[in-house]
Amino acid sequence: MTRTLVTAAHILAGDAPREGPTAFLVADGTVTWVGDRAKRPRRKVDQTVELADAWVMPGFVDPHIHLSAYAVLPGWVDVSAARTVADLTGKLREGARRAPEGTWVVGWGFRELVTPFEKRLTRSDLDAALPDRPCLVVHSSFHSSVANSAALARVGFGRWTPRSPGGELERDRRGEPNGRAWERAHAVLEWAARRTELDVLGEGWSERVRATAGQLLAEGLTHVGDAAMSPRERDMAERAQLPIGVTAMTASGGGMLGRLDEVLDGPRTGEGTSSFRIGPVKLFADGGERCAMLLSYPVILRAFRGLATANTGLSNPIESLRVLRPRFDSHGVHTGTLHYRGPDLAGAMARASSRGFGTSDGPTALWEPLPIMRLAVERRTEEGLVIRPDQALTREEALRAATVTAAEAAGVGDEKGQIAPGKQADFVVLTGDPFDAETRVSQTWVSGRKVWGAEGPATTAEPAGPPDPTSGG
Repeated sequence: MTRTLVTAAHILAGDAPREGPTAFLVADGTVTWVGDRAKRPRRKVDQTVELADAWVMPGFVDPHIHLSAYAVLPGWVDVSAARTVADLTGKLREGARRAPEGTWVVGWGFRELVTPFEKRLTRSDLDAALPDRPCLVVHSSFHSSVANSAALARVGFGRWTPRSPGGELERDRRGEPNGRAWERAHAVLEWAARRTELDVLGEGWSERVRATAGQLLAEGLTHVGDAAMSPRERDMAERAQLPIGVTAMTASGGGMLGRLDEVLDGPRTGEGTSSFRIGPVKLFADGGERCAMLLSYPVILRAFRGLATANTGLSNPIESLRVLRPRFDSHGVHTGTLHYRGPDLAGAMARASSRGFGTSDGPTALWEPLPIMRLAVERRTEEGLVIRPDQALTREEALRAATVTAAEAAGVGDEKGQIAPGKQADFVVLTGDPFDAETRVSQTWVSGRKVWGAEGPATTAEPAGPPDPTSGG
């Protein structure tokens, strides 16, 4: 057994993470003791990690991010800055010259609905630039897109494509698709593009995921929940043995909004290890810009009560919702919503959810956990506008939401999320107070091993001390 003593002036430990301890012991990747350094157990210590005036806190957990989506972005074109059709199509043409033969040309981060764009983009604009190759422009929400004619044809979308619940294929006056797709229709297009990217990348996809994991570790994330992994991506990610913990929420191989029964025959929620665990099925109650399902308040309230209390089997559409209850954890429904409209729904969610948690939904939005945690407390936009300060979190609530309850929502709360005896030794070293805007992550540790950091820890070997049978650790 290898024992490491970690010391620092500021250690945020427990539930919720609070200052007080100045040291903790790690044995074979697990925290065995937390307390005052002067009172540490008299056990042999193989090394001491002296962190002086640094701040140490549990590793951040993001239970809703899109790790597998980040893996395809290097092959796609960032069009977030485009404001004109000429600028947008110029970026796409350049991307087409770089993209391997057989892949789609995909622009991502399109902000037409957020920032001014010169016109309403349609298939004709994309056809003029790329007439012979599937091209897709994905909105920054990843819930809508614009496709050219070649992309529509590749997935079989045309005038006679029937309407389907949960999405919309927008049409012109003649009934022809104009290229704009929402929700389920968008998911069919996006995942077709992702599949071709996977075909070309092969095992190179795993290298991209490892690179993405390195970026997440650099920001202090030690465990993430991928909120929509196809079975193929899930299997590849598990084989990749990533340096970051992953909870995989399996989606249909045909699209993020595929049929529920297409994922229920796969691995069961809770299977796996703390390094790679099968998570819950992701439910959609509404869409990014257009509603995928419109229900009255009474129906929504009854649905949440059912999710929080039901444990019956699968027999009809209502039971299809209720059977997902064990796919969360024993606390019931978790919610990561930033802002609730309407006191009735907010109250129902608060009662159904055991404890709120922090999440990013990256790459659709800011994903770095330190600024997200500060925003939860300050509620201040980039423009300086303060939104609903009455819904701001306290510092303690924000710390807890980014670690303890986030780990619970990711299905690893028994093993991760705290610096506490019995928990996996996942922690981050910060240059200062986590709520100081100048504070940065200097080191990230997973299972008692430093996995990221420009500077090595100050370590000293300690001679073996006489064992104290009355002490832990």
